[in-house]
Amino acid sequence: PGPWPLIVMLHGLGGSRDNNWSEAAGYAERGYAVLDYTARGYWENTCETGLPATTMAGTEKLYEDEAEPNLACRTQLANRRHEIKDTQHLAGRLVDGTLVDGVTVAPQIGVLGRSYGGGQTWMLTRDNSWRSPEGRRVRVAAAVPIIGWTDLLDALLPNGRATDVKSFEKNTADRLDQRRAERIGVLKESYASTFYMGMSSAAKFKLPGYLNAWYESMLAGEPYTDAANPVMADMVDELLRERSALFMPMDAGRPAILSVQGFTDGMFPASQALNMYNLLNKNRTNTYPMNMYFGDYGHPVAQGKKAERAYVDGLIEEWFDHYLVGRGKAPKRSVEVHATRCDDSSKPGPLYSAKTFKKLQQGSASFDLGMSGTLDTGADDVRARVIKPIDTDAMTEGANYAGCRVTRAPLAEGNLAGATDVLSEPLTMLGLPTVSLTAHPEFEDMYISARLWDVDGDERTLVDRGVFRLQSGNEQSALFKLFGNAYTFAEGHSIELELTANDSRSFLESNAEGTITISDVSLSLPLADLSALPDVDRRQ
Repeated sequence: PGPWPLIVMLHGLGGSRDNNWSEAAGYAERGYAVLDYTARGYWENTCETGLPATTMAGTEKLYEDEAEPNLACRTQLANRRHEIKDTQHLAGRLVDGTLVDGVTVAPQIGVLGRSYGGGQTWMLTRDNSWRSPEGRRVRVAAAVPIIGWTDLLDALLPNGRATDVKSFEKNTADRLDQRRAERIGVLKESYASTFYMGMSSAAKFKLPGYLNAWYESMLAGEPYTDAANPVMADMVDELLRERSALFMPMDAGRPAILSVQGFTDGMFPASQALNMYNLLNKNRTNTYPMNMYFGDYGHPVAQGKKAERAYVDGLIEEWFDHYLVGRGKAPKRSVEVHATRCDDSSKPGPLYSAKTFKKLQQGSASFDLGMSGTLDTGADDVRARVIKPIDTDAMTEGANYAGCRVTRAPLAEGNLAGATDVLSEPLTMLGLPTVSLTAHPEFEDMYISARLWDVDGDERTLVDRGVFRLQSGNEQSALFKLFGNAYTFAEGHSIELELTANDSRSFLESNAEGTITISDVSLSLPLADLSALPDVDRRQ
Protein backbone atom coordinates (compact mmCIF):
# COMPACT_ATOMS: atom_id res chain seq x y z
CA PRO A 1 0.00 0.00 0.00
CA GLY A 2 0.96 3.63 -0.14
CA PRO A 3 2.54 5.89 -0.84
CA TRP A 4 2.66 6.75 2.88
CA PRO A 5 4.07 9.97 4.36
CA LEU A 6 7.50 9.08 5.75
CA ILE A 7 9.27 10.21 8.93
CA VAL A 8 12.90 9.16 9.37
CA MET A 9 13.95 8.91 13.03
CA LEU A 10 17.63 9.23 13.99
CA HIS A 11 18.84 8.18 17.45
CA GLY A 12 21.47 9.60 19.78
CA LEU A 13 25.18 8.78 20.02
CA GLY A 14 25.78 5.16 20.97
CA GLY A 15 22.05 4.46 20.85
CA SER A 16 19.95 2.25 18.61
CA ARG A 17 16.60 2.09 16.86
CA ASP A 18 15.11 0.81 20.13
CA ASN A 19 15.45 4.32 21.61
CA ASN A 20 12.78 5.59 19.19
CA TRP A 21 10.46 2.60 19.25
CA SER A 22 7.62 4.05 21.33
CA GLU A 23 7.62 7.35 19.45
CA ALA A 24 7.84 5.59 16.10
CA ALA A 25 4.84 3.44 16.99
CA GLY A 26 2.90 6.57 17.90
CA TYR A 27 3.54 8.15 14.51
CA ALA A 28 2.64 4.90 12.77
CA GLU A 29 -0.72 5.00 14.54
CA ARG A 30 -1.18 8.53 13.16
CA GLY A 31 -0.82 7.24 9.60
CA TYR A 32 2.90 7.70 8.94
CA ALA A 33 5.47 5.25 7.71
CA VAL A 34 8.47 5.45 10.04
CA LEU A 35 12.03 4.55 9.12
CA ASP A 36 13.78 3.78 12.41
CA TYR A 37 17.19 2.16 12.06
CA THR A 38 20.41 1.78 14.02
CA ALA A 39 23.27 3.93 12.73
CA ARG A 40 26.25 2.22 11.16
CA GLY A 41 28.72 0.72 13.59
CA TYR A 42 26.42 0.33 16.58
CA TRP A 43 24.98 -2.63 18.43
CA GLU A 44 23.19 -5.20 16.25
CA ASN A 45 24.43 -3.95 12.88
CA THR A 46 25.61 -6.61 10.45
CA CYS A 47 28.18 -5.77 7.86
CA GLU A 48 29.85 -7.00 4.70
CA THR A 49 33.58 -7.44 5.22
CA GLY A 50 34.67 -6.96 1.62
CA LEU A 51 33.76 -3.29 1.20
CA PRO A 52 36.54 -1.00 -0.05
CA ALA A 53 38.70 1.07 2.29
CA THR A 54 37.56 4.24 0.52
CA THR A 55 34.73 4.29 3.05
CA MET A 56 37.14 5.80 5.59
CA ALA A 57 37.32 9.44 6.64
CA GLY A 58 40.27 11.58 7.52
CA THR A 59 43.69 11.65 5.92
CA GLU A 60 44.96 8.11 5.28
CA LYS A 61 48.60 8.71 6.07
CA LEU A 62 47.80 9.96 9.59
CA TYR A 63 46.03 6.88 10.87
CA GLU A 64 47.64 3.48 11.00
CA ASP A 65 44.63 1.15 11.06
CA GLU A 66 42.59 2.51 8.14
CA ALA A 67 43.55 -0.37 5.84
CA GLU A 68 41.95 -2.93 8.16
CA PRO A 69 38.67 -4.65 7.17
CA ASN A 70 35.17 -3.57 8.19
CA LEU A 71 35.77 0.15 7.69
CA ALA A 72 32.32 0.51 6.15
CA CYS A 73 30.82 -1.11 9.23
CA ARG A 74 32.28 1.38 11.66
CA THR A 75 30.75 4.61 12.80
CA GLN A 76 32.11 7.64 10.96
CA LEU A 77 30.67 10.13 13.49
CA ALA A 78 27.87 11.73 11.46
CA ASN A 79 29.89 12.15 8.29
CA ARG A 80 27.89 13.57 5.40
CA ARG A 81 29.71 11.17 3.05
CA HIS A 82 28.59 8.16 5.08
CA GLU A 83 25.87 8.44 7.75
CA ILE A 84 23.97 11.08 5.76
CA LYS A 85 24.21 8.94 2.62
CA ASP A 86 22.94 5.97 4.65
CA THR A 87 19.77 7.89 5.50
CA GLN A 88 19.31 9.05 1.92
CA HIS A 89 19.83 5.55 0.53
CA LEU A 90 17.35 3.88 2.89
CA ALA A 91 14.71 6.59 2.39
CA GLY A 92 15.24 6.34 -1.37
CA ARG A 93 14.63 2.61 -1.31
CA LEU A 94 11.37 3.17 0.53
CA VAL A 95 10.35 5.66 -2.16
CA ASP A 96 11.25 3.06 -4.80
CA GLY A 97 9.32 0.37 -2.92
CA THR A 98 12.37 -1.93 -2.71
CA LEU A 99 13.15 -1.83 1.02
CA VAL A 100 9.92 -3.40 2.33
CA ASP A 101 7.84 -5.60 0.05
CA GLY A 102 4.65 -3.88 -1.08
CA VAL A 103 5.32 -0.62 0.78
CA THR A 104 6.08 2.72 -0.88
CA VAL A 105 6.34 6.19 0.61
CA ALA A 106 5.87 9.70 -0.70
CA PRO A 107 9.09 11.35 -1.95
CA GLN A 108 8.56 14.42 0.29
CA ILE A 109 9.82 13.15 3.63
CA GLY A 110 10.22 14.27 7.23
CA VAL A 111 13.30 13.80 9.43
CA LEU A 112 13.45 13.85 13.24
CA GLY A 113 16.64 13.32 15.21
CA ARG A 114 17.88 13.84 18.76
CA SER A 115 21.40 14.76 19.86
CA TYR A 116 23.66 12.78 17.48
CA GLY A 117 20.59 12.34 15.29
CA GLY A 118 19.78 16.03 15.70
CA GLY A 119 23.11 17.06 14.23
CA GLN A 120 22.46 14.79 11.26
CA THR A 121 18.96 16.19 10.88
CA TRP A 122 20.46 19.67 10.56
CA MET A 123 22.81 18.29 7.90
CA LEU A 124 19.87 16.83 5.99
CA THR A 125 18.25 20.27 5.90
CA ARG A 126 21.26 21.31 3.82
CA ASP A 127 21.74 18.16 1.73
CA ASN A 128 17.98 18.06 1.29
CA SER A 129 17.43 16.68 -2.23
CA TRP A 130 18.77 13.51 -3.87
CA ARG A 131 17.94 10.67 -6.25
CA SER A 132 16.76 7.26 -5.07
CA PRO A 133 18.57 4.14 -6.34
CA GLU A 134 16.00 3.95 -9.15
CA GLY A 135 16.33 7.63 -10.00
CA ARG A 136 13.32 9.16 -8.24
CA ARG A 137 13.71 12.63 -6.74
CA VAL A 138 13.52 12.59 -2.91
CA ARG A 139 13.51 15.73 -0.81
CA VAL A 140 13.23 16.70 2.83
CA ALA A 141 9.98 18.63 3.26
CA ALA A 142 10.01 18.96 7.07
CA ALA A 143 12.77 18.54 9.64
CA VAL A 144 12.86 18.59 13.43
CA PRO A 145 16.44 18.72 14.78
CA ILE A 146 16.26 18.22 18.55
CA ILE A 147 19.18 19.16 20.84
CA GLY A 148 21.66 18.78 18.00
CA TRP A 149 24.58 20.79 16.65
CA THR A 150 25.24 22.93 13.61
CA ASP A 151 28.93 23.62 14.41
CA LEU A 152 30.42 20.45 15.90
CA LEU A 153 33.81 22.03 16.54
CA ASP A 154 32.23 24.74 18.70
CA ALA A 155 30.03 22.18 20.44
CA LEU A 156 33.09 20.19 21.54
CA LEU A 157 35.59 23.04 21.94
CA PRO A 158 33.78 26.36 22.42
CA ASN A 159 35.99 29.41 21.99
CA GLY A 160 33.55 32.08 23.23
CA ARG A 161 32.97 33.63 19.81
CA ALA A 162 29.45 32.21 19.34
CA THR A 163 26.64 34.76 19.71
CA ASP A 164 22.93 35.13 19.06
CA VAL A 165 23.46 37.84 16.42
CA LYS A 166 26.41 36.54 14.42
CA SER A 167 26.51 37.32 10.70
CA PHE A 168 27.86 34.69 8.33
CA GLU A 169 29.31 34.81 4.84
CA LYS A 170 26.81 33.66 2.23
CA ASN A 171 29.39 31.66 0.29
CA THR A 172 30.20 28.30 1.93
CA ALA A 173 33.95 28.51 1.31
CA ASP A 174 34.06 32.03 2.76
CA ARG A 175 32.06 30.85 5.76
CA LEU A 176 34.58 28.06 6.36
CA ASP A 177 37.48 30.49 6.10
CA GLN A 178 35.72 32.83 8.53
CA ARG A 179 35.37 30.00 11.06
CA ARG A 180 38.87 28.57 10.58
CA ALA A 181 40.33 31.99 11.36
CA GLU A 182 39.01 31.72 14.93
CA ARG A 183 41.02 30.19 17.75
CA ILE A 184 40.32 26.59 18.72
CA GLY A 185 38.39 26.58 21.96
CA VAL A 186 38.37 24.70 25.26
CA LEU A 187 37.36 21.03 25.39
CA LYS A 188 34.12 20.23 27.24
CA GLU A 189 35.95 17.52 29.13
CA SER A 190 33.02 16.04 31.04
CA TYR A 191 30.73 15.75 28.01
CA ALA A 192 33.43 14.67 25.56
CA SER A 193 34.70 11.91 27.86
CA THR A 194 31.19 10.62 28.46
CA PHE A 195 30.26 10.56 24.79
CA TYR A 196 33.54 8.92 23.78
CA MET A 197 33.01 6.18 26.36
CA GLY A 198 29.42 5.74 25.16
CA MET A 199 30.47 5.59 21.52
CA SER A 200 33.21 3.07 22.29
CA SER A 201 31.00 0.77 24.34
CA ALA A 202 28.21 0.79 21.74
CA ALA A 203 30.46 0.17 18.75
CA LYS A 204 30.12 -3.38 17.41
CA PHE A 205 33.37 -2.94 15.52
CA LYS A 206 36.34 -1.04 16.88
CA LEU A 207 36.33 2.69 16.26
CA PRO A 208 38.27 3.99 13.26
CA GLY A 209 41.77 5.03 14.21
CA TYR A 210 41.15 8.65 13.35
CA LEU A 211 38.34 8.97 15.94
CA ASN A 212 40.63 7.63 18.66
CA ALA A 213 43.41 9.95 17.50
CA TRP A 214 41.10 12.97 17.50
CA TYR A 215 39.95 12.28 21.04
CA GLU A 216 43.51 11.75 22.29
CA SER A 217 44.65 14.94 20.58
CA MET A 218 41.85 17.01 22.15
CA LEU A 219 42.47 15.50 25.57
CA ALA A 220 46.21 16.19 25.37
CA GLY A 221 45.37 19.88 25.38
CA GLU A 222 47.17 22.89 24.02
CA PRO A 223 48.90 23.99 21.94
CA TYR A 224 46.26 23.07 19.37
CA THR A 225 47.61 25.46 16.75
CA ASP A 226 51.06 23.84 16.55
CA ALA A 227 51.89 23.14 12.90
CA ALA A 228 53.43 19.87 14.05
CA ASN A 229 49.99 18.56 15.07
CA PRO A 230 48.47 17.35 11.78
CA VAL A 231 45.88 15.22 13.59
CA MET A 232 44.31 18.31 15.16
CA ALA A 233 44.38 20.14 11.82
CA ASP A 234 42.63 17.20 10.15
CA MET A 235 40.03 17.03 12.92
CA VAL A 236 39.20 20.73 12.64
CA ASP A 237 38.76 20.43 8.88
CA GLU A 238 36.65 17.28 9.11
CA LEU A 239 34.40 18.51 11.92
CA LEU A 240 33.63 21.75 10.10
CA ARG A 241 33.49 20.64 6.47
CA GLU A 242 31.97 17.16 6.76
CA ARG A 243 30.00 17.16 10.03
CA SER A 244 28.61 20.67 10.58
CA ALA A 245 25.49 21.87 8.79
CA LEU A 246 26.50 25.49 9.22
CA PHE A 247 29.38 24.99 6.79
CA MET A 248 27.63 22.84 4.19
CA PRO A 249 26.23 24.24 0.95
CA MET A 250 22.44 24.13 0.75
CA ASP A 251 20.44 22.42 -1.97
CA ALA A 252 17.63 24.30 -3.68
CA GLY A 253 14.93 22.95 -1.37
CA ARG A 254 13.58 24.82 1.66
CA PRO A 255 12.64 22.24 4.29
CA ALA A 256 10.34 23.58 7.00
CA ILE A 257 12.45 23.43 10.17
CA LEU A 258 11.27 23.18 13.77
CA SER A 259 14.37 23.49 15.93
CA VAL A 260 14.23 22.26 19.55
CA GLN A 261 17.17 23.35 21.69
CA GLY A 262 17.90 23.51 25.41
CA PHE A 263 19.05 26.66 27.15
CA THR A 264 20.31 24.47 29.99
CA ASP A 265 21.86 21.91 27.63
CA GLY A 266 25.57 22.57 28.07
CA MET A 267 26.53 20.16 25.29
CA PHE A 268 24.61 21.76 22.42
CA PRO A 269 23.52 25.20 23.70
CA ALA A 270 21.17 27.73 22.14
CA SER A 271 23.74 29.26 19.80
CA GLN A 272 23.79 26.05 17.77
CA ALA A 273 20.24 26.75 16.56
CA LEU A 274 20.54 30.54 16.51
CA ASN A 275 23.54 30.31 14.18
CA MET A 276 21.50 28.47 11.56
CA TYR A 277 18.51 30.75 12.05
CA ASN A 278 20.72 33.77 11.38
CA LEU A 279 22.26 32.12 8.33
CA LEU A 280 18.90 31.15 6.83
CA ASN A 281 17.38 34.53 7.62
CA LYS A 282 20.13 36.74 6.23
CA ASN A 283 19.91 40.22 7.77
CA ARG A 284 17.23 38.76 10.10
CA THR A 285 14.51 38.97 7.47
CA ASN A 286 12.54 36.10 9.08
CA THR A 287 11.49 34.80 5.66
CA TYR A 288 12.67 31.20 6.00
CA PRO A 289 10.05 28.64 7.19
CA MET A 290 11.65 27.95 10.57
CA ASN A 291 10.34 27.97 14.13
CA MET A 292 12.48 27.60 17.23
CA TYR A 293 11.80 26.30 20.72
CA PHE A 294 14.15 26.77 23.68
CA GLY A 295 13.71 25.43 27.18
CA ASP A 296 15.10 23.56 30.16
CA TYR A 297 15.55 20.59 27.87
CA GLY A 298 18.23 18.27 26.53
CA HIS A 299 21.54 16.96 27.84
CA PRO A 300 22.58 17.53 31.47
CA VAL A 301 22.09 19.71 33.35
CA ALA A 302 18.68 20.24 31.71
CA GLN A 303 15.81 19.01 33.85
CA GLY A 304 13.51 18.01 30.97
CA LYS A 305 10.35 18.24 33.04
CA LYS A 306 7.42 16.03 32.09
CA ALA A 307 5.06 18.83 31.07
CA GLU A 308 7.73 20.45 28.93
CA ARG A 309 8.44 17.20 27.11
CA ALA A 310 4.73 16.81 26.40
CA TYR A 311 4.54 20.37 25.08
CA VAL A 312 7.44 19.79 22.70
CA ASP A 313 5.89 16.53 21.48
CA GLY A 314 2.75 18.47 20.59
CA LEU A 315 4.71 21.04 18.60
CA ILE A 316 6.43 18.29 16.63
CA GLU A 317 3.18 16.49 15.82
CA GLU A 318 1.63 19.71 14.54
CA TRP A 319 4.71 20.42 12.42
CA PHE A 320 4.73 17.08 10.64
CA ASP A 321 0.95 16.96 10.30
CA HIS A 322 0.91 20.24 8.42
CA TYR A 323 4.09 20.06 6.36
CA LEU A 324 3.90 16.37 5.41
CA VAL A 325 0.18 15.65 5.04
CA GLY A 326 -1.48 19.08 5.04
CA ARG A 327 -3.40 18.37 8.23
CA GLY A 328 -4.30 21.42 10.32
CA LYS A 329 -3.38 25.07 9.94
CA ALA A 330 0.16 26.18 9.21
CA PRO A 331 2.01 26.76 12.50
CA LYS A 332 2.48 30.47 13.08
CA ARG A 333 6.03 31.71 12.57
CA SER A 334 7.33 31.90 16.13
CA VAL A 335 10.11 31.45 18.63
CA GLU A 336 8.99 29.99 21.95
CA VAL A 337 10.83 29.74 25.25
CA HIS A 338 9.90 27.95 28.44
CA ALA A 339 11.77 29.55 31.33
CA THR A 340 13.87 27.46 33.70
CA ARG A 341 12.32 26.76 37.08
CA CYS A 342 14.52 25.15 39.75
CA ASP A 343 12.01 23.21 41.82
CA ASP A 344 10.48 19.76 42.12
CA SER A 345 7.45 20.61 39.99
CA SER A 346 6.80 18.63 36.81
CA LYS A 347 6.01 21.89 35.02
CA PRO A 348 8.53 24.29 33.46
CA GLY A 349 8.53 28.03 33.97
CA PRO A 350 6.39 30.53 32.02
CA LEU A 351 6.13 30.29 28.23
CA TYR A 352 7.31 33.25 26.15
CA SER A 353 6.36 33.54 22.49
CA ALA A 354 7.17 36.05 19.75
CA LYS A 355 7.68 36.16 16.00
CA THR A 356 11.49 36.35 16.34
CA PHE A 357 14.07 35.67 19.02
CA LYS A 358 14.87 39.37 19.28
CA LYS A 359 11.22 40.21 19.99
CA LEU A 360 11.33 38.01 23.09
CA GLN A 361 13.64 40.59 24.62
CA GLN A 362 13.25 44.15 25.78
CA GLY A 363 16.52 45.89 26.41
CA SER A 364 19.18 44.79 28.85
CA ALA A 365 20.41 45.35 32.39
CA SER A 366 24.09 46.26 32.66
CA PHE A 367 26.25 46.01 35.77
CA ASP A 368 29.74 47.34 36.43
CA LEU A 369 30.84 44.77 38.99
CA GLY A 370 34.02 46.50 40.11
CA MET A 371 36.01 43.30 39.78
CA SER A 372 39.78 43.31 39.46
CA GLY A 373 42.54 40.99 40.54
CA THR A 374 44.29 37.81 39.49
CA LEU A 375 42.99 34.45 38.33
CA ASP A 376 45.19 31.44 39.07
CA THR A 377 44.97 28.11 37.23
CA GLY A 378 46.05 26.39 40.46
CA ALA A 379 42.86 27.35 42.34
CA ASP A 380 41.39 24.54 44.47
CA ASP A 381 37.82 25.02 43.31
CA VAL A 382 35.16 23.07 45.21
CA ARG A 383 32.40 24.72 43.17
CA ALA A 384 33.88 23.31 39.97
CA ARG A 385 33.38 19.79 41.30
CA VAL A 386 29.76 20.55 42.20
CA ILE A 387 28.71 22.02 38.86
CA LYS A 388 30.34 19.65 36.38
CA PRO A 389 27.52 18.31 34.19
CA ILE A 390 28.47 14.61 34.38
CA ASP A 391 30.52 12.88 37.07
CA THR A 392 32.94 10.95 34.87
CA ASP A 393 34.83 9.71 37.94
CA ALA A 394 31.87 7.82 39.41
CA MET A 395 29.54 7.00 36.54
CA THR A 396 26.88 4.37 37.16
CA GLU A 397 24.33 2.92 34.78
CA GLY A 398 21.06 4.85 34.86
CA ALA A 399 22.52 7.74 36.85
CA ASN A 400 20.60 11.01 36.51
CA TYR A 401 22.77 14.09 36.07
CA ALA A 402 19.90 16.47 35.33
CA GLY A 403 18.95 19.31 37.62
CA CYS A 404 19.94 22.77 38.77
CA ARG A 405 23.35 22.95 40.42
CA VAL A 406 23.25 24.47 43.92
CA THR A 407 26.18 25.04 46.28
CA ARG A 408 27.20 26.73 49.52
CA ALA A 409 30.90 26.27 48.80
CA PRO A 410 33.04 29.39 49.29
CA LEU A 411 34.85 31.20 46.49
CA ALA A 412 38.13 29.49 45.68
CA GLU A 413 41.32 31.43 46.24
CA GLY A 414 42.51 32.23 42.73
CA ASN A 415 39.02 32.90 41.37
CA LEU A 416 37.26 36.29 41.25
CA ALA A 417 33.61 37.19 41.86
CA GLY A 418 31.47 40.31 41.87
CA ALA A 419 27.80 40.70 42.72
CA THR A 420 25.00 43.19 42.17
CA ASP A 421 23.13 44.83 45.00
CA VAL A 422 20.19 42.88 46.39
CA LEU A 423 17.35 43.12 43.87
CA SER A 424 14.41 45.28 44.89
CA GLU A 425 12.18 43.53 42.33
CA PRO A 426 12.36 40.36 40.22
CA LEU A 427 14.58 40.42 37.13
CA THR A 428 13.98 37.99 34.26
CA MET A 429 16.78 37.42 31.79
CA LEU A 430 16.10 35.73 28.46
CA GLY A 431 18.93 35.02 26.07
CA LEU A 432 22.71 35.10 26.12
CA PRO A 433 24.39 37.35 28.74
CA THR A 434 27.47 39.33 27.71
CA VAL A 435 30.70 39.58 29.72
CA SER A 436 33.24 42.31 28.98
CA LEU A 437 36.68 42.55 30.60
CA THR A 438 40.36 43.29 30.17
CA ALA A 439 42.73 40.35 30.58
CA HIS A 440 46.50 40.05 30.70
CA PRO A 441 47.43 36.35 30.70
CA GLU A 442 50.83 35.12 31.78
CA PHE A 443 50.93 32.70 28.84
CA GLU A 444 49.28 32.06 25.51
CA ASP A 445 46.54 29.36 25.34
CA MET A 446 44.95 30.32 28.66
CA TYR A 447 41.19 30.70 29.01
CA ILE A 448 38.61 32.38 31.21
CA SER A 449 35.50 30.54 32.33
CA ALA A 450 32.51 32.52 33.61
CA ARG A 451 29.69 31.39 35.91
CA LEU A 452 26.48 33.30 36.55
CA TRP A 453 24.95 32.65 39.97
CA ASP A 454 21.61 33.41 41.61
CA VAL A 455 22.62 34.23 45.19
CA ASP A 456 20.21 33.78 48.09
CA GLY A 457 22.08 34.25 51.35
CA ASP A 458 24.97 31.77 51.30
CA GLU A 459 23.26 29.54 48.71
CA ARG A 460 24.10 29.83 45.03
CA THR A 461 22.21 28.38 42.06
CA LEU A 462 24.07 28.16 38.76
CA VAL A 463 22.05 30.01 36.11
CA ASP A 464 24.47 30.16 33.19
CA ARG A 465 28.08 29.70 32.20
CA GLY A 466 30.48 30.17 29.31
CA VAL A 467 34.14 30.07 28.35
CA PHE A 468 36.48 32.30 26.34
CA ARG A 469 39.77 31.24 24.77
CA LEU A 470 42.11 34.22 25.06
CA GLN A 471 43.48 35.48 21.77
CA SER A 472 47.16 35.67 22.77
CA GLY A 473 49.52 36.10 25.69
CA ASN A 474 49.25 39.89 25.52
CA GLU A 475 46.92 42.27 27.34
CA GLN A 476 43.58 42.25 25.53
CA SER A 477 39.93 43.18 25.70
CA ALA A 478 37.52 40.26 25.78
CA LEU A 479 33.82 40.40 24.95
CA PHE A 480 31.94 37.10 24.98
CA LYS A 481 28.53 35.55 25.46
CA LEU A 482 27.51 32.92 27.98
CA PHE A 483 25.50 29.91 26.78
CA GLY A 484 22.17 31.52 27.73
CA ASN A 485 19.04 30.86 29.76
CA ALA A 486 15.57 32.15 30.55
CA TYR A 487 15.48 32.66 34.30
CA THR A 488 13.95 34.92 36.95
CA PHE A 489 16.13 36.25 39.77
CA ALA A 490 13.78 36.76 42.70
CA GLU A 491 13.36 39.93 44.72
CA GLY A 492 15.81 39.87 47.63
CA HIS A 493 18.39 37.84 45.69
CA SER A 494 21.53 39.15 44.01
CA ILE A 495 23.29 38.27 40.75
CA GLU A 496 26.92 37.18 40.90
CA LEU A 497 29.49 36.70 38.16
CA GLU A 498 32.41 34.40 38.95
CA LEU A 499 35.55 34.07 36.81
CA THR A 500 38.08 31.25 36.86
CA ALA A 501 41.11 30.22 34.82
CA ASN A 502 40.54 26.51 35.51
CA ASP A 503 37.05 25.02 35.21
CA SER A 504 38.04 21.36 35.24
CA ARG A 505 36.28 18.89 34.76
CA SER A 506 33.56 20.77 32.96
CA PHE A 507 36.28 22.21 30.71
CA LEU A 508 39.76 20.78 30.21
CA GLU A 509 42.44 22.29 32.42
CA SER A 510 44.83 24.37 30.34
CA ASN A 511 48.41 23.19 29.86
CA ALA A 512 49.41 26.83 30.31
CA GLU A 513 49.61 27.02 34.10
CA GLY A 514 49.83 30.49 35.54
CA THR A 515 47.87 33.66 36.24
CA ILE A 516 45.63 36.11 34.39
CA THR A 517 45.30 39.72 35.53
CA ILE A 518 41.67 40.87 35.26
CA SER A 519 40.11 44.36 35.28
CA ASP A 520 37.21 46.41 33.88
CA VAL A 521 34.62 43.65 34.28
CA SER A 522 31.02 44.33 33.28
CA LEU A 523 27.97 42.14 32.80
CA SER A 524 24.94 42.70 30.58
CA LEU A 525 21.78 40.60 30.90
CA PRO A 526 19.17 40.53 28.10
CA LEU A 527 15.77 41.15 29.65
CA ALA A 528 12.61 39.26 28.81
CA ASP A 529 9.80 41.20 27.17
CA LEU A 530 6.89 40.41 29.47
CA SER A 531 4.45 41.17 26.65
CA ALA A 532 5.73 37.92 25.05
CA LEU A 533 3.95 35.97 27.79
CA PRO A 534 0.70 34.56 26.33
CA ASP A 535 -2.41 35.00 28.42
CA VAL A 536 -3.19 31.31 28.08
CA ASP A 537 -0.82 28.44 27.36
CA ARG A 538 -2.93 26.38 25.00
CA ARG A 539 -1.34 23.02 25.91
CA GLN A 540 -1.18 23.19 29.70
